[in-house]
Amino acid sequence: MSISIELVQYIFDFFQIKEEILSVKAYGKWQLNYTFLITCTNNKRYILQKINTLFNIAWVMKNIDTIHNHLLKKQAEGLWDNGYKILTPIKNEKGENYVEFEDNSWRIYDYIEDTLTQDYVYYSFQAEKVGELIGQFHLCLSDLEGKLYNPLPWFHNTPNYYKNFQEAIKNTKVSKRDYQIEKWIESQKSSIDYFFHLIETKQIQVRTTHNDTKANNILFDKNTWNPVVIIDWDTISNELPLWVDIGDMCRSMCSNTLEEWDDFALVDFREDIFESLMKGYLKKGNDFLTEIEKKHIVFSVWFIIFELSMRFYTDYLDGNKYFIVRYPLQNLEKAKKLYFLWKSFEGKKELLQKIIDKYI
Repeated sequence: MSISIELVQYIFDFFQIKEEILSVKAYGKWQLNYTFLITCTNNKRYILQKINTLFNIAWVMKNIDTIHNHLLKKQAEGLWDNGYKILTPIKNEKGENYVEFEDNSWRIYDYIEDTLTQDYVYYSFQAEKVGELIGQFHLCLSDLEGKLYNPLPWFHNTPNYYKNFQEAIKNTKVSKRDYQIEKWIESQKSSIDYFFHLIETKQIQVRTTHNDTKANNILFDKNTWNPVVIIDWDTISNELPLWVDIGDMCRSMCSNTLEEWDDFALVDFREDIFESLMKGYLKKGNDFLTEIEKKHIVFSVWFIIFELSMRFYTDYLDGNKYFIVRYPLQNLEKAKKLYFLWKSFEGKKELLQKIIDKYI
């Protein structure tokens, strides 16, 4: 997707941004939102995003405002580390933080200078710091009052994902299907039922969750490599348990390969990175996690790896309608990579539980 200077200028005018636009470049790896880096005079830079229409956009932006204000309050109280940044959407004089133009919705953030994103966590010290950041994020949001909007009511609804998977199989030609993946997904139905029984019976409580805590939703200081902010707040809600964030953090960062990887024999779950993540996270998490939440940390990682693989595979069968792909088999390859990551994880569950026991 490309964007014209004229459209960017229209959006700048809406937000009363006065700098002259020098360049507009595509930015990052697009999965849901199209993102651009805008460079202006005086070296001022902004992030411009076209917000995916899958979301209820008004709800997303109200949630972002709520989280932003709550973290500012925590920062003033000394509970949000001043070394961490807070995602800040630009507003106009009326307090509006997004603009609609020709059936599309756009928003702008200040670009956070001297940071970078990573698809891969290389070092244990980074992983420990990421765990601390996400643990601090959860701790600060644990007393958020009032209900957030749920911009994606079906998000992380695994029983519904399973139904979608079953429907996709029925509607797909035999030649397109992967029976190894399908057999595996079908064999995990009882685990889906078990986990959601814990939620429905309120044995595991719902909390405020980010819902997409993958590696490239963290910005790192480009000099120290320490994490400074968690970004992409579009999916935040308070209708899911913390296992969603803990599981996805570990799913994303403990793999020894990138998400897009086709040599599946090499895929391995890195227990050293897992230990560092948990060591960092539980420095904060031990203050607010319940005993049953701690008991299910390992299971939550196992579960999220499975859930995302099922989602990638279903989207592949459905014609790649949800995730942005660069080629037709990309979602299938992602699903298979996660299947092999799950196999590696499955063989290390007892070791990983011993790691958790060390820090709780």
